[in-house]
Amino acid sequence: MEGPVELVSSDTESLIIQLSPHFRSRFKQLAVQQPIGKAFDVSVKIAASFIETQPDGMILMHPIENPTVQISDFFPRRSIVQNRTLWGLCYFIGWVQEGRKPDKETVYWIYRGILEEFAPTVINPKTLEREPMSSSHPQMTTRIMGSLINGALQTLMSEDLPTHVEQAIGEEMRDLWRAFYKWRYHDYTDMLEEHITWSEYLERVQVCEACGIKGTDTDKLERAHIISAGADKTIYEESWNWLCIHSRHHGQLQHQHGWETFLKAYPHLRPKVEHARKKYREQGEKDA
Repeated sequence: MEGPVELVSSDTESLIIQLSPHFRSRFKQLAVQQPIGKAFDVSVKIAASFIETQPDGMILMHPIENPTVQISDFFPRRSIVQNRTLWGLCYFIGWVQEGRKPDKETVYWIYRGILEEFAPTVINPKTLEREPMSSSHPQMTTRIMGSLINGALQTLMSEDLPTHVEQAIGEEMRDLWRAFYKWRYHDYTDMLEEHITWSEYLERVQVCEACGIKGTDTDKLERAHIISAGADKTIYEESWNWLCIHSRHHGQLQHQHGWETFLKAYPHLRPKVEHARKKYREQGEKDA
């Protein structure tokens, strides 16, 4: 949203903006009351003529015209964990495509391909041409980075992982998955709070949530319930109560040895399991 406004006042505590009547339609979503504390990115551009620099360092200028303000929803800048996750996925895609550990050039061009496919474009200030936004760009937010990570995951899941490659990257894939889940489930939103079917869940999670590898004919992916039906049938089929894991993880590890042993092997899943347990306790308090 962008257009001329009247800047009523501005200080360290607040910014008061009066929308110009001609441009109010562009700011329609702000014309209604917004939740207190909701964050926005606000940038104000104004042409002004210099008057003087005062002894205390304050610069006085006279506005030549009304300022132009740009307002958009605020999203925090992408995290280091997200960046590592994206590059880790590019690394594994290269390994799968080449059948061996890829060199840096191969990983870089896979990274560029992910940007071309999934990143928004920005103007390069040097060439003045549009190009995909890089993960190091100052405007790269957690939301955009999430789209890149999901795109890289889709690309990886579309590849056929040979057995020897799965074995070679197994432990490193687990490390990547830990980093991915540390980001993905830091705030419990999206799929964790949606009411979706198991089929819809599988459309989004197409690899084992424990080890990050696809299912096979001999070790299929299956649904594991964090809270059992015996504990509470009403939440048994909530999507936040599911894990998509290999049969061996489910039967041989989780069922035979319990959740704590399972979580010691795959600690990146602890936030999701704890979240389900918290929801179960909250449900019990409501029913009490």
